[in-house]
Amino acid sequence: MMKRRCDKGFTLVELLIVIAIIGLLMAMLGVLIQGLLDRAKYAKTNSIVQALESSCKNYKTDYGEYPPVSMFGNGNSMNLHWYLGRQRSVSQGYSAGGGGFATKRPGYIDFPSDWLETGPSSTYPQSGNVFKVIDAWVNPITYQNPSPNVAAGGAPSFRIVSTGADVTDPDDDTTSDSRDF
Repeated sequence: MMKRRCDKGFTLVELLIVIAIIGLLMAMLGVLIQGLLDRAKYAKTNSIVQALESSCKNYKTDYGEYPPVSMFGNGNSMNLHWYLGRQRSVSQGYSAGGGGFATKRPGYIDFPSDWLETGPSSTYPQSGNVFKVIDAWVNPITYQNPSPNVAAGGAPSFRIVSTGADVTDPDDDTTSDSRDF
C-alpha cells in the first residue's frame, strides 16, 4: 500500500495566482486614486481663481478700477499679490483739526503659503516680499487687465487664468472672465 503525503500549505502556482490578483487590484486602485487627485487639484485651482476674482471685485468697489498691472507687467500674478494681499490705508474722514485720517485695513485676501511661489528660505508673510500666485500644479496663474476702466456690459475687465496640468493644452485651463453688468 502506498502512503499518501499529507503536506499542509499552498502550492507555488496558488501563491502566484493570488499575487497576480492582488497586483491587478492594486493597479486598478492606483488609477482610481490618480483620478481623485487630479479632480482635487482642479477643485483647488478653481477655488483659487474664484477667490482672486472676488478679491478683484472688492478692490474695484474701493478704488473704482480693477488692480492695475503697472507694477510687474500684464500677465504677472505678482500684481495680485501686491495689490490684494497687502495691508492698505483707507481714508475714514476728517479729524477735528481739519486734517484727514486713515486707518489700516487688512488685505483683500490672505494668501496661504501653498498659493505662492516661495523659496525654501522664505519667511512670508513676515518678510513682506511679493510672490507669484500659483495653481495646484505649481504653475503661475496669469492676471491680465487689458483696460482697468471698462464700461458696464463691455469686454472682460480682467482675466485670471490657470494653465492647468498641461501648460500647452487650453482645454484644461481654469479661467475667470469677469464682466461688469
